[in-house]
Amino acid sequence: FAGLNDGAINEIDVLKLTDRLLNHTEQHVYLNPIDIATVIDLMGVLVKTQGIAPRTVTFKFKGQNYATTDEVYPTFSQTKTFCELLVNIANNLLAPRNQAGWNATRPS
Repeated sequence: FAGLNDGAINEIDVLKLTDRLLNHTEQHVYLNPIDIATVIDLMGVLVKTQGIAPRTVTFKFKGQNYATTDEVYPTFSQTKTFCELLVNIANNLLAPRNQAGWNATRPS
């Protein structure tokens, strides 16, 4: 996944990707346990990617620095939204419509 290791992906991108995964779990029925496992793995990748990252923000005007402050991302609001999206993804995976996929995970 391009950008995960080089810092090119930010917290907004992670929220957008998480929202896209939520939409996918709302619109699809998972009959294959591999599909369920893939969604669970993607959730894990998103959680690792969403980690807290301190940043230094500098306010410049005409090339001169006027103020510098340290901020922590993601914000509380972004973290709350991210958690809500993950809970909804998990709820969608556990929905009765996916029972066939879950039943296929049982040992023979």
